[in-house]
Amino acid sequence: VLWYHTPSWPTSSSSRWSVRYQYSSDFGATFRPSIRLNDTAWASPVDFMGEYHIMQSDSTWLRCAWTDGREGDLDLWYAQARQGPIQV
Repeated sequence: VLWYHTPSWPTSSSSRWSVRYQYSSDFGATFRPSIRLNDTAWASPVDFMGEYHIMQSDSTWLRCAWTDGREGDLDLWYAQARQGPIQV
């Protein structure tokens, strides 16, 4: 599961955002602790962040793309991680 996370609700242009990932090895009955994929939280240049992210995985890699506002506008970012360290 991949999602945008912010501890502030309702959201505003000063909300700090990050991208988080969480893994289940039993079809969603339980989940491993979530991990943050991006290296910095950012304040969005808009009041609400939509669902502007995508995730692809195979038996070895998790690959993600998302938009974030760390540079003042919504730019596209990418990360990949090996599945091994986060599997049960």
